[in-house]
Amino acid sequence: MVGLGTGCAVDIPTLDLTRPETVEAIAPARTGVVPLVDRRAEIQREGEAPRLIPLLLWNQRKGEYVTADRHFEGDVSLALSRQVTAALDRGRFGPATLLEDAAGTSRGGALARCRADDLPYVALGSIGDFYGTLRQNAYLFLLPIPFVSLIGFGNAKTDPLGVVTLDLEILDCQTGRPVFRRRLARRMRHPEESLSEAARLTLLDLLDQLSNETLAR
Repeated sequence: MVGLGTGCAVDIPTLDLTRPETVEAIAPARTGVVPLVDRRAEIQREGEAPRLIPLLLWNQRKGEYVTADRHFEGDVSLALSRQVTAALDRGRFGPATLLEDAAGTSRGGALARCRADDLPYVALGSIGDFYGTLRQNAYLFLLPIPFVSLIGFGNAKTDPLGVVTLDLEILDCQTGRPVFRRRLARRMRHPEESLSEAARLTLLDLLDQLSNETLAR
């Protein structure tokens, strides 16, 4: 009973961030994408969970859950970089390819890759946020008094919230000037979903926005 009442610890499954419909580009690349710089706060990488507080006849678990990198398969920043590349692919900047060996490349380095790889455009940016979170207040109390035992139980949780923020710019390789610059941000509630799924679904919504904003004109 104590385990049930306090427990209620939130389960966070491990998910694959790859979009099922993602396919490899077969046309020659026109946009090279530098892997996104991961600027997330440590709590988003390491995660957080409220601890159980046992107080004799009163047990409580109260606080916030935050997803960690372990709740997603593989390298999170690389997975997001691949998904940004897929969102840009076949848009108005042409077929896109991820320059996996260019991690941490500066603007100048990115423009140098334009010449080395004969690319008209190069994209670079950073990850500001990527996580799922919710707040929980669970408790169980047992109050034994003569002839009566009082039991109280509660487990209130907010709907899972997905939070994603990406900064992205695309440079014209000839002029070195940005032809696209956006801060893309999403905060979306996903009732009935797990925290990791809330983060994934929010990311997919943001990627759809990016794809729509870079459609061929």
